Amino acid sequence: MLQVILGEHPQVATTVELTLFRRYAAPWIETWEDEKRNSEEGRWHQGLPFVWDRPKLMEFLQQFVNGVYEQLLASKPGATHVLDKHPGNALHTRLIREFLPEARFIHVIRDGRDVACSMMSAAKKIGYGTREAGDSAEAWKRHVVGARDAAQSPGSYLEVRYEDLLSQGIPAYQRVLEFCGLTGAPGWIEATLEANTFEKMKEARRTGDPSVQAKQAHYRKGRAGSWVEDLSSAEAFEFEQHAGDLLRELGYESSKTWWQRSPLDPILIPTAARLKRLRRR
Repeated sequence: MLQVILGEHPQVATTVELTLFRRYAAPWIETWEDEKRNSEEGRWHQGLPFVWDRPKLMEFLQQFVNGVYEQLLASKPGATHVLDKHPGNALHTRLIREFLPEARFIHVIRDGRDVACSMMSAAKKIGYGTREAGDSAEAWKRHVVGARDAAQSPGSYLEVRYEDLLSQGIPAYQRVLEFCGLTGAPGWIEATLEANTFEKMKEARRTGDPSVQAKQAHYRKGRAGSWVEDLSSAEAFEFEQHAGDLLRELGYESSKTWWQRSPLDPILIPTAARLKRLRRR
């Protein structure tokens, strides 16, 4: 949602998720490091390290990243900023900064329970995501913690709550634009928000690229707090076990017992969870 709206700005060039770091740059570096280690430890001798040292590999990848972004920037006359959105970027912030020292990170944080519902729904409908609440909780926590690592560079990291984008509207988007060094009159922001409500995006199946439509299942409810309807007590307990500490750290919960919905839940649900783990063994 944020990507689509920022992409409407005349100075912002964006497209679908490029996966530059998760599927291209990071795997190349990891492969090079594995081959280098294998050779140094005498397991076997093969691979790119026999021809290129790490600086040479990084130089090659720097040209690759620059070339992709330059072409994307050129695709929109008047654009001065490139917006590259992908959840996997959260796990590679240090690598991204190595290639792009001036990069600014916008971290959208959403209640992990809503995220879990979206991920499980996506796994069922489009084959991408996590199928269980515990796995979803772990993935959410891993990505939130990873993205927050970018805050180590003052002035280049902004946290935005998804719930604030929904409730605050213009002020929330104004803060994002200012962080990016962009200007936008309140009238322009208001008109852009009105043209890109969740319902309209869902109907048009919007992505970051106007020429590409997402699958219908990509858009779900778009509401905050819908996990109350969608997570069973057992799934809520499972989420708490894996990421309840982060829910409380972020202020989404204050108690460890939020998942309990009936007097019997504290007895029945942990017991059922233990039996489930035993069956898996």
